[in-house]
Amino acid sequence: MPQTRYWDFATPLEGIDSIFIDGALNNPGVYAGLGLTIDISGLLTVGTGTGLQPDGIVWTEDVAIKLPFTPPGAPTDYTVVATHTWVTQFGGTAVEYDVVVGLFSTVTDGIVLGWIYHPGGGVPLIAGYLQDALPALPQTYTNAVAAYAPIELVPIYPRCYNDIASSGLDTTINPLLFETVGQFLLYQQVANSATAPGVEVFIQHFQFYADPRPVSFDIYCFIPNAPLTNITVQVYDATQVLVPVDGGPLTNTAGLWETKTVTVRRNTGTFTPGLPFTMRLVYNLDIGVAVKLGRIRANFWPYIP
Repeated sequence: MPQTRYWDFATPLEGIDSIFIDGALNNPGVYAGLGLTIDISGLLTVGTGTGLQPDGIVWTEDVAIKLPFTPPGAPTDYTVVATHTWVTQFGGTAVEYDVVVGLFSTVTDGIVLGWIYHPGGGVPLIAGYLQDALPALPQTYTNAVAAYAPIELVPIYPRCYNDIASSGLDTTINPLLFETVGQFLLYQQVANSATAPGVEVFIQHFQFYADPRPVSFDIYCFIPNAPLTNITVQVYDATQVLVPVDGGPLTNTAGLWETKTVTVRRNTGTFTPGLPFTMRLVYNLDIGVAVKLGRIRANFWPYIP
């Protein structure tokens, strides 16, 4: 048949047709509820709600689901999933729930309900270690996407403060230059004088007003191969407390432009909706050395490259 129409006048509703239409017109995911919580006994719980599986099956939980979870000794990330296997039998098969090691945004034969960021040490689960997946409802999803979209900055950097008073006397900054060798690129350059008495420091503050906490920063940079030249990335939360990061300091890019990534540790710091947090770059510059800085990208889960 060149064309198939579903649910024409007087057409009986077939289960297989309904499943096909649900899967064809809607994205798999959480549509209502199914959030991750900790009950009064400290058990990991999936709340009541409704979701759509990749095979087109829609299911509803009227009673919260308790999942086994053993706190790990070492810091470990987990993904909570709901999976379904299609079978041709009356009554079908149940949607099953599991906690798997690692961070995933998709899962085979199922959907992601959320993530657990456990700091290790065998400590019990708390709500601060949990994060729900983005809902699939169109408007709710759109609002969530807007809140969690990456923030990209290029020179001349907006919301940036050059802390000249705290920087070395022999350091200089050119806030806007243009690269023409191999690529067309806007960048800034921070340099130490060739006549400086030694290594000097230059400090920049970048401020963000984002509701979700940052997950990582990608920094496109050109750092010469000098023994003491590097960029230290620091993140200060909404209470001006230094938050630990992994992946720094940023060093020699071997004569090329390179994207360096630092990751903000989970479950640390306070990132309050509506209040600013700050990323600070501390340049350590050998005598006569210049460091170039291009794009800065702040990432928020689930938008991680």
